[in-house]
Amino acid sequence: MVVFDTYREADRDWLIDSSRFDFSWVVSRGFTVSRPHVPGRFIDRRVLQVPLNTLAILHRTSPDIVVSAELGMRTIWACLFCKLRRRRLIVWWEGIPQLDGGSRLHTLRRRLLLRHASRVWGNGIESERSLVHHGVSADRIDLGMTGIDTVSWRKAVDYQRTFSRARIRTEYALSGAVLLLVGRLTPLKGIPEMLEALTSVTAISDLPPWSVLCVGSGPSGEDIDRWAAMHPQVPMVRTGFVQPEDLPKYYAAADVLMVPSLLDRWPLVCLEALVAGLPQVTSSMVGSAPDLVVSSEIGDVIDPRDAKDFADRLAVRICKAPTLVPESLRTDAVAKWSSTGSAIRGSASFGTCLEAK
Repeated sequence: MVVFDTYREADRDWLIDSSRFDFSWVVSRGFTVSRPHVPGRFIDRRVLQVPLNTLAILHRTSPDIVVSAELGMRTIWACLFCKLRRRRLIVWWEGIPQLDGGSRLHTLRRRLLLRHASRVWGNGIESERSLVHHGVSADRIDLGMTGIDTVSWRKAVDYQRTFSRARIRTEYALSGAVLLLVGRLTPLKGIPEMLEALTSVTAISDLPPWSVLCVGSGPSGEDIDRWAAMHPQVPMVRTGFVQPEDLPKYYAAADVLMVPSLLDRWPLVCLEALVAGLPQVTSSMVGSAPDLVVSSEIGDVIDPRDAKDFADRLAVRICKAPTLVPESLRTDAVAKWSSTGSAIRGSASFGTCLEAK
């Protein structure tokens, strides 16, 4: 049984076909709180879901193990149920050290909930660092609890690369090495820093032709449009929002993925690029970078605020394009971060959880 706080987030445009769900599910009753989230100088809007009938749902379904995401109200309800009914609680925490701040009360709540969990799930290295910071011992942590359908994704991108790459590039008037950006277009995603780096790339002499493909929507889209108008010599295309099932063709058309985020837990675009075989230039403030960008053949990890280094890394990738990530590294990623891989790790965690006294 999967309990969702809401059927759909107000700030997400994904279409959801619930007829494809092959599991039991229900949407809890509750309300939404939307407020500005201001880490440093960056402003983004944070949407919080506050469920109200979680206890009633848990009482009705009577699970032996409850897996609760994050450390907010839903986990408080889950923890209370598990204490009253003597059941096992697993907390799924995707935090990273950069997000460990907050008030003393905020930190105390997190540590109390984590203390009462039988097991704690995390995405990778950065999640583990955050959990250790909150007092969780390494022997209670299970990592690698995220991923995508890597097998289908790889097949879809390879198919598009073989049969549609040239057509897509012609359709969008892309030439040379195509730099790809996928995601929400907001300042927190490093759009201003990316544009500054691209400006520096235009000043590098003797570079082969290159162009930029931006897939996504958001308030920084206008900044991208202004940059394109000021640099007509660089083909730049902005597609707007694209449904997930339509993304493979854009990865197939591109040569280098850019992930300039200034704060991001574990963005799946890094994994999508690796499985697709697309080299990437990724921010050091991205939580998935230490797990995925482990070789120069996969990509470079940069500080997006260093425009010169960012530009230099992009220039090197432009000169090497089109070069794909070696098949062996793609195959390793497909196996490790697949749905099956996550399920195996989850099942092992359940067994450990039930055996614990």
